Amino acid sequence: MKLKIRVAIFVSVVGLILATILQTSSLGAAPMTINYTFTKIDTGDILPGSWTFDTSEGYFEWPQPLYGGLVMMSIYIHQNDFDPSAGTGELTYSLTTVGGDEYDWVLDAEILYDVPAPIDHMMIGGKYSVLTLDPLEEYANAPIASLLIDQQSLSQSSIQNSNLVYNPKSNFYSASFGNGEPSLPTPLITQSLGSRFTAKLTPYFFVVQDVTIKASNASQCPDFNGDRLVDSADLAILLGAYGPNSSALDLSNDSQINGADLGILLGSFGSCPS
Repeated sequence: MKLKIRVAIFVSVVGLILATILQTSSLGAAPMTINYTFTKIDTGDILPGSWTFDTSEGYFEWPQPLYGGLVMMSIYIHQNDFDPSAGTGELTYSLTTVGGDEYDWVLDAEILYDVPAPIDHMMIGGKYSVLTLDPLEEYANAPIASLLIDQQSLSQSSIQNSNLVYNPKSNFYSASFGNGEPSLPTPLITQSLGSRFTAKLTPYFFVVQDVTIKASNASQCPDFNGDRLVDSADLAILLGAYGPNSSALDLSNDSQINGADLGILLGSFGSCPS
């Protein structure tokens, strides 16, 4: 009975997702890769996989069910106006995972947006939301979700179960990366940006994860808190990072936060260019 109820819910939600897809077109195009590993708790079997696709098509469903029909996965690119040459824009996608058996599973998945050339001075932020029939459990002290730069978790972007807030209108649990706007400085990006999801899944799982990644470029406008203004708040952030630093806060590219960076920021006071 439990499985039948879950299947019915899944069919209903898939119908809503497909209806949305028919009404929404994706923007932009770039290679994306999903690297995933399912671990079966009952046997300890580790089941890895990987798939690279083009984001311009919007919706992707694995051509056949995984692991003998136990798991189905799909990804939908809602919006992609991210400009990898400028390091600005927004990327929003959903990953749906459904299936399993009477045992718990662990899913570890990376969704990576490949960058064609290095990106410097990028600030990043966004939002993570999850719709699930049963609460997710953290696994091996790993965060439920985090942002990735060159497949490494970005400092201060980790989201734990305790950070998730329930929205009764949407039935999603959600939390922000940073303050939700481009407010986390990145190092030089040479390969990819994206997100990672790690969680223990309950039997007969159904999980929809939404990720929004917003980016701005501090070399164009040294706005460090995402409010599209360069003001005393950004000055305080820069002063708090004074010293050796090679992140996006280093406006003068000398691996130091010093007077040169202060001069650049003070000369940029005011609204960011639209």
